[in-house]
Amino acid sequence: AIALALAIAAVAATVAVRRSSRRPGPVDRSAAVARARRLLAANRPELALRAVTGIDDGDKGAAEAATIAGFAAVRLGRLDEARVALERALRLDPAQPLSASVLAAICLDANEADVGLHWLRVAAAHDPKDPRPWLGMGKVQADLGHDADAEAAFAEALRRAPDDPEARAGRARALLGLGRADEAGEVLADGLRDDAGDSVLLGLAARQALDSGGLDRASELADRALDADPDNLDALRTRARTRLALGRDADALDDAEHAARVAPTDLAALQLRAQVEARLGLADRSARTIARHDAIHRARLVVATLTEQVARHPDDPDLRHRLGQAADAAGFPLLALKSYRFALKLRPDHPLARAALADLEARREATSAPP
Repeated sequence: AIALALAIAAVAATVAVRRSSRRPGPVDRSAAVARARRLLAANRPELALRAVTGIDDGDKGAAEAATIAGFAAVRLGRLDEARVALERALRLDPAQPLSASVLAAICLDANEADVGLHWLRVAAAHDPKDPRPWLGMGKVQADLGHDADAEAAFAEALRRAPDDPEARAGRARALLGLGRADEAGEVLADGLRDDAGDSVLLGLAARQALDSGGLDRASELADRALDADPDNLDALRTRARTRLALGRDADALDDAEHAARVAPTDLAALQLRAQVEARLGLADRSARTIARHDAIHRARLVVATLTEQVARHPDDPDLRHRLGQAADAAGFPLLALKSYRFALKLRPDHPLARAALADLEARREATSAPP
């Protein structure tokens, strides 16, 4: 955030100096913009960026110049600079849905969900036929746990792309979260008619069948989903629940443990495993699983609180470090990585953030290493 503020200040100062020294009236920058466009297409972002440097807001081609600068900065990994350029581009010409979508992605990467959602809405408004902004909105709302908003966004995506599998799965998942199993069943039936072997849709269909009281149907669909993908979380949790209902407690524990391995911080999987362990008389194990469930739940509440505080005080490295700790405990490793790195960007000598980042990177490397 400090870097972003400095970039804005530097741009403002540069523009002020240029405007005071150059002749009045707009300048036609079409040639420079065309050259920058060719350089960007040739994957020369540094040169493209130089080609549009010095173009003022009032010049002909300024909006496209700012857009090119933003896209070039993205390719160079300079996201703060890209954000400034794209905000300027959209101020000069709001009817740029692709720029709005890219800016949304930058904001979401910085864990600014509200700002990211705003720019996705701008993209959707300026390209009403494109399903992608709505799909993005659905994913963000789903991650935030806002099932009603996620369902509405996925529904809009499906209106524009009726066969999109991600939109179908997202809408069905949101409907199940809202307790609207019948509507979820209709969405899933449409999807399975197009692709009867889709593991994601089969897992959700198993969950929908169980929510609707179809125990045998749920078991059958869960088996089919797991044949296609043995790590399908919806199917594992559903089959564990069906086996528990049928009195097959030991088999249910196998599925519940598998689900917890696939998603170690999934609260529903942990709750289910604790329930099965208790049924089997494994009181100590059940208590430990419940304790882990509660610790993750508390950490997620802390993440929500710290996220709001970071939005109000984006230049506080200690807040970023604490958000990283909470995110790590809550099972959000990417958010933890970004938070630690941002803390170090704000204060390169932050010892706690540096140690925490090194520890997290080592754990991720060990987890991803081949056996």
